Amino acid sequence: MNENEIKKIRLLVKAEPIIILVIVIGACFKLMHWDGAATLLIISISTLAISYMFSAFIPSESKNTASIFINKLGNIGLAMALVGILFKLMIWEGNAMQLIGGITAISCCLIAILYLRNQADNENSFSSKQIARLIVIGSIAGFFAAVSERDIMNFNHADDPEYVRLFFNMREHPKDTEAREAFEKYRKEKFENARKSDSNK
Repeated sequence: MNENEIKKIRLLVKAEPIIILVIVIGACFKLMHWDGAATLLIISISTLAISYMFSAFIPSESKNTASIFINKLGNIGLAMALVGILFKLMIWEGNAMQLIGGITAISCCLIAILYLRNQADNENSFSSKQIARLIVIGSIAGFFAAVSERDIMNFNHADDPEYVRLFFNMREHPKDTEAREAFEKYRKEKFENARKSDSNK
């Protein structure tokens, strides 16, 4: 990794507050069922996850091997947790694996940081901001790990339980072509009706 690449990654990391603001806006859009929520969340959460993942491979100024390893593991854990959160919000497959991996890595980092900070002869290279980031994102990931996909779908489509029923019937029977065709037909009709409704306004 050359100096130009490192500068770009650090610039992306510095933009973290702006990215988090976009995530909050996207979450508000999601709660209000406004258009554009998915786009905002996908772009912002993906960008933040990428910034954490690349940060794990930036050369550290610390000479403490344990601190370097924990920082790398923490950043990778944050990236995995964010990807898991995004996948869960979008009801994409693979979210459980990402969430569990991210939560496990973050938990290990927090335990290791707590242990190292209690060592009198150990270099304290972990800022309060780093620890807070691990706790906050780890807690959010834990929340989404506990919430079921059905609960999220019921919230997203509270006015259309039939859509939710057909979706999970298709997911639970992946080899059933009739279940998939029934869902695709219903989704297409729903999209067409929504488009006609918008054009008549």
